[in-house]
Amino acid sequence: MPCPGGVLYNITDLPFVLWVIWPIASAMENRKKRMLFRAWHRGFKEMDLILGSFADRRLATLTANELDQFEAILAEEDGPLYHWITGKVEMPAAFDTPIMAQIRDFAPLSETLRDGRSG
Repeated sequence: MPCPGGVLYNITDLPFVLWVIWPIASAMENRKKRMLFRAWHRGFKEMDLILGSFADRRLATLTANELDQFEAILAEEDGPLYHWITGKVEMPAAFDTPIMAQIRDFAPLSETLRDGRSG
């Protein structure tokens, strides 16, 4: 069985705790990889830049609850989402979450909004 670092191990040689933790860690890493891909491949360049850049910098440090919130954001359509993030339209209460606040406060986005280049 391949292990991080490229070394092959027989499962019986691994401590029991790795039998339990390894698949969970792999599932979480796969989830984060899917989310990173979805953040960068939205079909709307502005949202690619906003969500992709945010994911690049923050995805690895998000809690499980924040990952759930970010995943819900990724499932939303780009048009309304862009207007909520840029403040052009009032955000629905369901999306007014801590992770959305972090995205809105994300440095590259907030600099763009302050400069008036939000479109």
